[in-house]
Amino acid sequence: MRTLLFALALIGLVPATLPAQPSLLTTLEVLRAEYPTPLSPTQLGELLTRAAQSAPGWVLLAKPQGANCPAMGTRVSCDHLVFAPTGQGFDVLRDAEGLAVPMWSQGDVFGPERYVAVGAPDPPPPPGPEPAPPRPEDLTALLALLADLEQHLAHLQAAQTADTAAIRADLAAHAQAVTPPPPPAPAPAPPEADPKSWLRRWVMERVVPYVISAVGGWVATR
Repeated sequence: MRTLLFALALIGLVPATLPAQPSLLTTLEVLRAEYPTPLSPTQLGELLTRAAQSAPGWVLLAKPQGANCPAMGTRVSCDHLVFAPTGQGFDVLRDAEGLAVPMWSQGDVFGPERYVAVGAPDPPPPPGPEPAPPRPEDLTALLALLADLEQHLAHLQAAQTADTAAIRADLAAHAQAVTPPPPPAPAPAPPEADPKSWLRRWVMERVVPYVISAVGGWVATR
């Protein structure tokens, strides 16, 4: 083991003095909160890569066969990280294909042939150039454009008012045209017959001729 570490130190993979083995559990918990449940294999590989990039000395574990995830252009274990200076592996995700809960459990020791370097994280993009302040002529053109827009808006509002008045007039005329005429007033009831008029007519038509006939006959016998 000492010979292996010495050889790694000579080629620059590890420093001559081995650093302490840090725990990345807190980093894993913070990064895990950025992903859904469950994670896809690609997301698992990305999560492990970001965790390994957060501190020097950490690498992914190559796993070309069986259940694996894509990362750094190859296939790696979906739940392991390896501390390269010592080769110590750690199981860092419980139920990787389901809940993928961060954990920190010491596992096997692996050789350099299983290491997958992760490199440094991508630097943030440089800030874009600040916008140039507007020139006076640009402000003049902008004010003119605003004035044109204001005038156009006034025309639109006037046209809308006129259209609304015309629509209301058409609706009123239509309502008046379709309103049915009022029903005719009921005919006045015929006046009730006057009892006195009926009696007078009966006397004139029945009684008076009889009396005249009787008087005429009496006069003739005399």
